[in-house]
Amino acid sequence: MNASHIITYTSATLTWKPPSAWLEGDSIIGIIVMYGEVDIPQPDRDIIRMHDCTARFITVSPTTSIKLRSATALLWKADSSDIAEITCDSKLILDETAATVVHNVFFEHQRSAAHKEAALRLVCHQLQNSDSQSERVQLPLPLTGQEANQTLAALITDYLQTHLDEPVTLDRLAEEFNSSKAQITKAFRAEKGETPSQTLSRLRLTHAKHLLQNTDRTISQIAYAAGYQDLAGFSHFFKKHTEYSPSEFRDNCRWLV
Repeated sequence: MNASHIITYTSATLTWKPPSAWLEGDSIIGIIVMYGEVDIPQPDRDIIRMHDCTARFITVSPTTSIKLRSATALLWKADSSDIAEITCDSKLILDETAATVVHNVFFEHQRSAAHKEAALRLVCHQLQNSDSQSERVQLPLPLTGQEANQTLAALITDYLQTHLDEPVTLDRLAEEFNSSKAQITKAFRAEKGETPSQTLSRLRLTHAKHLLQNTDRTISQIAYAAGYQDLAGFSHFFKKHTEYSPSEFRDNCRWLV
């Protein structure tokens, strides 16, 4: 993969046209939009609009003119191995893993050409295996009442607080709040400086401490209340974060009283 065939833009508002070298051979490019918005006019078709953490391949020509609006975006000229078995205009919402890899390789850390190639291969592989579910761009539901004054991260945190005893995954949160996993992760990192799973662990730990200090529930009952189906897993989690086993923590609290 030729490094000159990869272009990154950050916080730019501009109109991009493909370099002449990109129009030789297969005139197909890959686009990844990390943040912001990108409009891609298509002959005799509606404008393609891309948003946060989406990727797709498009056919380009000398008249192609792509508009980036305050976008962090990656464009690369796709070679024949990139586009094997890929239908042009395939689109994909990047999952958390792919979005993190692309961000770290192309926008945050200096990486070797081999790292860059591997990162793009990951996205190409996901595009090859994208299905109708992954192609559906999800937008947050409109908020009403008090919810309108809350951020996505705050709304999800409230939800987590009332579902501590249930198995909660990023997929479930994305479905519940009609948002992509990447959007949720981005919101949590921006507002809380941690991932949704870290927030959930912190809330479960606080809840478990409260129950150990203030109730006579058994350790097993508290484990279930904190979202753990087995005592061993809960004990490992609790000791990792407090340096005490649940029973030691309870005994210490009683001694202090």
